[in-house]
Amino acid sequence: MDELRGPNIQIVLHVKEGLGFGFLRIPFVVSGSLNGYVLETDPVVPTHAPAFDAELVWEADKRRFRSLRVQNVPIKVEVFTTGTQGRKDKVGYILLSLLGAQPCPTNKIVDIKYSWHKLLGVRSEGKCCHPQLLMSLSIEDRVNTPTPRNELRMFHSNEVAYPPTYRANDTQFTRPMLLTFQEYIEESKKSVSSPRSPTATDM
Repeated sequence: MDELRGPNIQIVLHVKEGLGFGFLRIPFVVSGSLNGYVLETDPVVPTHAPAFDAELVWEADKRRFRSLRVQNVPIKVEVFTTGTQGRKDKVGYILLSLLGAQPCPTNKIVDIKYSWHKLLGVRSEGKCCHPQLLMSLSIEDRVNTPTPRNELRMFHSNEVAYPPTYRANDTQFTRPMLLTFQEYIEESKKSVSSPRSPTATDM
């Protein structure tokens, strides 16, 4: 990683294509999660060999990335079918180690390496098809990043970010909200919340 010049880097997961997904009957997506930040591809129709050609991009400064790597925090890749009313059913998952990320400095031409990864946790009806994904994982320079230093910020290539998972009273829940790039930056600058209006019970 010392080959990368800037203080900030991009972690790029390129989902190129798949094999063995003909057993599915409805569209599906590939989702990537790193340290609680979730990104996903656009839905594709089920075929034996679906083509994604999608990049999921996370941003971090080098110190934060080294910390994630030392803690052996993986990227969890999951495949979900997308039903009506936003319902998602998990097809399977893959764990990718950050230690295997390929450095790609901007001042060099690098041949990105792709490899096939078999899905784990696939149900019985899909096991015989051996579903797998062809992917690459690389780290690249990120110059003049608009995101704050020392804090991990995650963005998809279409500049839409999922908020991280929140905890309240030790109960984990997620906020079903999407933010545009500009909205996300504005939210991150807020230091205090608006005061709560008094209610009848406060009188």
